[in-house]
Amino acid sequence: MGKIVVEIFMGIVTIYLLLSSIKFISIYIYLLKTGIRTTGSIIAFDTYRYNIMYKNTLIPKVLFFTANNDKVINIPNHSFLIELFSYKKDKSYNIIYDKGNSKRFIIENKTELFINSIIPVLIIGAFLVYVFQV
Repeated sequence: MGKIVVEIFMGIVTIYLLLSSIKFISIYIYLLKTGIRTTGSIIAFDTYRYNIMYKNTLIPKVLFFTANNDKVINIPNHSFLIELFSYKKDKSYNIIYDKGNSKRFIIENKTELFINSIIPVLIIGAFLVYVFQV
């Protein structure tokens, strides 16, 4: 009974990680193709108190100005693994934001994109090995 509960829990976490990675990749690629580049800086770090998967994770809060000189202070679209990238406060980063909605933006980070591209491959590969017991 305990083994089944652990497998179900790990399955749910794995599916959440897979969907989170795919969502991040799709947003990142969309913004790379259609977004506007600018620079911004991290002014603070915030935590999600309502999401157990991100509990106590420090999410950077970014300040940047749009092409229309609008000031934006918000949390970027990010992946499940954002804390691995050691963002620093008061440091300048490249930002890519959506033309129609400046609150939809990412911090340009090719390492985060690469890791999130590998996650679906590893998860699907592990699933196939588990199912077919190769």
